[in-house]
Amino acid sequence: MIYDTYTVFWREMVLLRKKFKSFFAGSMVSPLLYLLSFGWGLGRNIQFGSTSYLDFVVPGIVALSAMNASYNATGVSLNVSRLYHKTLEEFLAAPISVSSLVLGNIFSGCFRGLFSSGSSLSFPIFLEQICTLMGGSFFLCF
Repeated sequence: MIYDTYTVFWREMVLLRKKFKSFFAGSMVSPLLYLLSFGWGLGRNIQFGSTSYLDFVVPGIVALSAMNASYNATGVSLNVSRLYHKTLEEFLAAPISVSSLVLGNIFSGCFRGLFSSGSSLSFPIFLEQICTLMGGSFFLCF
């Protein structure tokens, strides 16, 4: 069962490698749009005691990004493969158990969610390093 689960997980990782640019762009654009609209747009003048609204909303945006990436990796992918590509029937006809198929898809969704949230957290650090190399602080660059 472990090898069957790993096989399904490996298949999803190969598909991720083929679509990496679109996945990475999607996982970066979505949190950035939420940050621009809710963080800097609506919450510009909102304060919660000693913390700003931006400090309050950023963890939620990262969690939302991870959940969307995980759901899109598993739910949408399974529905498309079931309805259009008919690969779900091929998996069910293969000598692997249904639980291996489910666990492999769950692990791939977890990996995509972790990668999406990690890239969402590391992107501002990367921007800050670029702005520092350019001679200005992060807030002066924008």
